[in-house]
Amino acid sequence: MSNPPRIDYNARGKMLNRARALARSGLYSDHKSIFTELEPMEEFSGARERLQEIRSQLDRLCAMARAKRPRFDIPGRN
Repeated sequence: MSNPPRIDYNARGKMLNRARALARSGLYSDHKSIFTELEPMEEFSGARERLQEIRSQLDRLCAMARAKRPRFDIPGRN
């Protein structure tokens, strides 16, 4: 019988805070784009479930941040 993976709560908390900071930056359109940014980080796998739970919060933060900041179109960027 294998033991379940150990959860590093500090790393998970840092990942959640990082996701919220990215959402507040106004550079991301939704949680999917934030997850793409965070996926290469080692802590992402341990925080994946919790990040899924705050998807709507991240989407709202992204929308609020983008509404406050004028959007500058950059050629080649979608």
